[in-house]
Amino acid sequence: MRWLRLFKRENGYVLLAVLSLVLLAWHHTGMEIKHDVDLAIPGVSMMNDAINGGRSRGHFVQQEDSVRFSCQTQRSNTFPFCSVVIPTSHQALEGLDLTRYHSIDIKLSYSEASGLKDSVLIYLLNSEHDPASSKTVLRANLQTIIPVNQLTHTYSLPISNFYVPSWWSFLHAQISDHSAHIYNVTDIQVATGDSHAPKNSQITVHSVQFVGKWLTLPELQFILVSAWVLAVIVDVVYRLIELQGSVRVNQSRLSTLDNSLTHANEERDKYRKLASLDKLTGLYNRQGVQEHYTEKLKSDVPLFLIMLDIDNFKQINDSYGHNKGDAILVNLASTLIRHLREDVVIGRWGGEEFVLLCSAKRPETAVCIAERIRRKVSESQLCSYLTVTCSVGVTNVDKSATLKDNLERADMALYQSKQLGKNRVSTHFGGMNEQSVRKAG
Repeated sequence: MRWLRLFKRENGYVLLAVLSLVLLAWHHTGMEIKHDVDLAIPGVSMMNDAINGGRSRGHFVQQEDSVRFSCQTQRSNTFPFCSVVIPTSHQALEGLDLTRYHSIDIKLSYSEASGLKDSVLIYLLNSEHDPASSKTVLRANLQTIIPVNQLTHTYSLPISNFYVPSWWSFLHAQISDHSAHIYNVTDIQVATGDSHAPKNSQITVHSVQFVGKWLTLPELQFILVSAWVLAVIVDVVYRLIELQGSVRVNQSRLSTLDNSLTHANEERDKYRKLASLDKLTGLYNRQGVQEHYTEKLKSDVPLFLIMLDIDNFKQINDSYGHNKGDAILVNLASTLIRHLREDVVIGRWGGEEFVLLCSAKRPETAVCIAERIRRKVSESQLCSYLTVTCSVGVTNVDKSATLKDNLERADMALYQSKQLGKNRVSTHFGGMNEQSVRKAG
């Protein structure tokens, strides 16, 4: 019976492997979804350079199975073009989510009376909300077609090759993300090409079809990996149940349980350590600083707290975005680790504030450490296109007081550095009747 159960489990893996191969083959050869754009849809419109003060002329004819437009461009002070805009949905402002599609097949007829060799521009217009202006904008996603020497030809355009043209980026400079968006495509725009030369073009759109997969490849891979993981887990659980039965009759299996317990303790210690680390910088968080502070209080060596704050960090976030601010925090953490002794406890207290706990026999030593930090931060290239500085406050650790009380004195010294112009070191030593400020060198 035991061999029969083992045979069934192995057969399950074989069946799962065959199913995985079949699904991957089906995805490669089929599993397609298609969406045809209705060319007889109401709302088709003509657009040319008249919107920019140009003089090109054009007209279009919409039929049940095609949209044809003609264009005579004229030289002017703006780029000459004509285009036809075709809605993708019968519902106003409702677009198509093309994230499941990999290509667009568009069947065109193209002719140019002047004999000029020109391209055809295909735009996918994505309707989206612009938080900066609180308005809805149409993001232009562009791909260029070079017409072939045939009366009618079907062009297959990979969705991944669409990009946002530079003119749109300049027109919407307030939007920081200039990557292609295709999650709410409301219109397809077919336009005359890049040439500035006068032209007399006629373009007919015979069909537009989006082609994709019921499941994207990453989704199918996730499903298959999940199935394999589940199968392995079930198998492992089943084997563990059998193992537990053997443990009851064989004392030697206790070593296996001991190993499992050791591994669990190691995992617990690992996660306990992770709980004391800041996720962004890898430095200690408040919990980690508190733990090391409690441990170092047992030492007889004097302790000092150094608190530093990045100058003008809010303006940096507002001007360059939180991603750039996070990058500066990570680079600052690397700078501190690189230039400080291993016995110095380095932690991110919150936001752009960092706390250092160090041992020193004299206050002057702690001040020198703080000054070296300030200088290294201003000299290090934390950001490629602006200079980042920090203000620093230093205080001694009163071992009879709480960490909060000691940090308040360090914060007072830090506040003094901010008030006196930033990028400097200030001190506030409790019980020493001493305050000093070091300006930026």
